[in-house]
Amino acid sequence: MSLFKKILIDIAITIVVIAIIFGYLQYQDQITTYVNNIADGVVAYFTPAPCSKPILYSLGTVDDHFGMTKEQFTVFIKQAITAWELASDRILFQKITSVNDNSQDILRINLIYDYRQQATEEMASLGIVIKDDKNTYDTLKAKYDSLFVTYQREKAEVQVDLDAFTSRKKAYDDQVKYWNSQGGAPATEFSQLEQERTRLNAIATALNNRQKIFNSLVDTLNSVVTIMNRLANELKLNVKTYNTIGSSTGEEFSEGEYVSDSAGRRVNIYQFSDTDQLVRVLEHELGHALGLGHVKSPGSIMYRLNDGTGKELSADDIAELKFICKIK
Repeated sequence: MSLFKKILIDIAITIVVIAIIFGYLQYQDQITTYVNNIADGVVAYFTPAPCSKPILYSLGTVDDHFGMTKEQFTVFIKQAITAWELASDRILFQKITSVNDNSQDILRINLIYDYRQQATEEMASLGIVIKDDKNTYDTLKAKYDSLFVTYQREKAEVQVDLDAFTSRKKAYDDQVKYWNSQGGAPATEFSQLEQERTRLNAIATALNNRQKIFNSLVDTLNSVVTIMNRLANELKLNVKTYNTIGSSTGEEFSEGEYVSDSAGRRVNIYQFSDTDQLVRVLEHELGHALGLGHVKSPGSIMYRLNDGTGKELSADDIAELKFICKIK
C-alpha cells in the first residue's frame, strides 16, 4: 500500500471516529434511553412475572409469651395466605420446612412479643378494646387522666413511707453500731433492738409489696401512653405526646411490619387483640411481601391503619393485587 493511500485511510478513520463522538455527544440522552430500554427488556425477559412464582416462606420465631403454639400460628398464616390466593386464583406462597440459614430468598414469619403486646394485654385487663379510631383515643385519654392522678398520689405516699422507714432503719443501725462498740448491749437493750429489727423487717416487706403494686400501676400507665401516642400519630391527631414513666419503649408502635434488607425478607407480627385481628395484620404484611402498597379506602386490609374488623379483602385490595400481579 502506498503512503498516500495509508494517509487517506487514516484520515477517513479519524473522520468516522470524530463523527461518532460528535453524534454521541449530540444525541447522548436519546442513546442512553435506548440502551437502558434494551437492558430493561433483557432483565424483564429473564425475570419471572409478578406472582408467577410462589414466595417461599418458613416459620420463624414464635414467642411463648403469646400462649400460642407454632402449629396454631401456622393455621392463622394459612388463613391470611388463602385470602390472597383465592382473590388471585394463584398459588402465591409455599411453605418450606428445611431452610438454609444463609438463604436471602426465604420469607420468615415471626411472632415477636415486646411492649406492644404487653400494652394490649394491659388494656384488655381494663376492659378496653383497642381500635384505630378517635373513640379509642378518647377512652384511653380519660383512663390516663384517672391513672395519672392515682400515680401522683401513690408516688407521694410511698415516698413518705420510704423516707420514714429509711430514717428509722438508720436509727436502728446506729444503735446496733454503738452497742457493738461497747462490747454488746445489755439484755434489756438487746431485747428492744430485736423487737425493732422484727418491726423493721415487717415494714420492709409491706413496702416491697406496696412497691410491686405501684410498679404495676406504672406499667399500666405506660401501656396507656404507648397506645395513645401510637393512635395520635397514625390518626394524625393534633394532641400532645405523652412520655412513659421510668421505662423505655420503642419509638414506634406497629402491629406488624414487612422487612426486606441485607439480612433477608421477613414479616414480624408484634401485637393483636384477637385472632381475627392477627389474621388481618398477617394479610396486610403478606400483601406488602407480594409488592402491594397501601390503598386509600378505610377498612381495607391494605389501608394504612388496621381499622377494620373482618378478614375479607375489599374491592380496593383486590384491585391492587390484580394490578401488581398483572391479572386481568
